[in-house]
Amino acid sequence: MQIVKQLWQYIRKNNLQDPSNKRKIICDDALRVVFETDCTDMFKMNKLLAKHIIPLQPSSMFYDNYSKHVVVGVVVLQ
Repeated sequence: MQIVKQLWQYIRKNNLQDPSNKRKIICDDALRVVFETDCTDMFKMNKLLAKHIIPLQPSSMFYDNYSKHVVVGVVVLQ
C-alpha cells in the first residue's frame, strides 16, 4: 500500500519512532490529526489510517505530471 510506505517515510524523516521501541510511533501535530492519539504502534497504524481512506473507482485514472506516474484512484484523507 503506497500510503503506508509514504507514511513510514514521513515518520522516519521526522524521527517519530520511539528510540527504545521502534514499533511505537510518537505522533506530531499532523499525525495527531489523522490518528487522533498521541502515540500508536505500527500494528494499530493501518487500522487508524483505514478510516480516512476512501478508494475511488479505477476509472478515475490520470497521468501525474509531477511524479510521471499513472495514478489509478485517489486517496482522500478526511
